[in-house]
Amino acid sequence: NIPSTKEVKANGIELGEMNRLLLEKIEELTLYILSQERKLEKLNHHLNQYKGLEQRIKQLELNSVQSPE
Repeated sequence: NIPSTKEVKANGIELGEMNRLLLEKIEELTLYILSQERKLEKLNHHLNQYKGLEQRIKQLELNSVQSPE
């Protein structure tokens, strides 16, 4: 865990340990971003499928209105 400002003021800071903690945090956030990007790609794929289905339904509705049986 990254120390709070209050802790750093009270106890000082060890640069080597802080660098290690910051690198861990960067890695954690990078993995989170990659995960979010994958989720976003899946959502965009589903949205495109939905739009395609919506367009097909509209076309079917137009066809049924133009040539009623």
